[in-house]
Amino acid sequence: MGETAVFARTLGTMIKSGVPMLRALAVAGDALRNRAMSGAVHACATEMREGGGLVGALGKSGLFLELSLRLISVGEQSGQLDTMLGRVADIYEAALQRQLDRVTSLLTPILTIVIGVVVGGLILSVIGAIVSVNDLALQ
Repeated sequence: MGETAVFARTLGTMIKSGVPMLRALAVAGDALRNRAMSGAVHACATEMREGGGLVGALGKSGLFLELSLRLISVGEQSGQLDTMLGRVADIYEAALQRQLDRVTSLLTPILTIVIGVVVGGLILSVIGAIVSVNDLALQ
């Protein structure tokens, strides 16, 4: 999800700035950390150089979700590719943020319990040491 957002945001920004499509695809592909997606984007640039369309080339890789391909297709057909790529990036960034919020909300109680157990263990060990010192003093 994150890589798709990076790809869409980078490509959309570059197209909006007037960078030629093939150069924008090369830069967007280089911006990706996922080697498979980067390779798919570079393959897409090669296919577009030979006259293919963006959505067809991206769809062949099987790495892009149907939603992103449909939105990119609408943008390609309507001449609003930069706007639709921005929307794709917004959708995936929002989905990623929701997932991060869920993980954070799950981790908070778990970490609270773990810290409580550690502090409780420390308290018990200190109390145990005090009791053993008292036992030695009474003998």
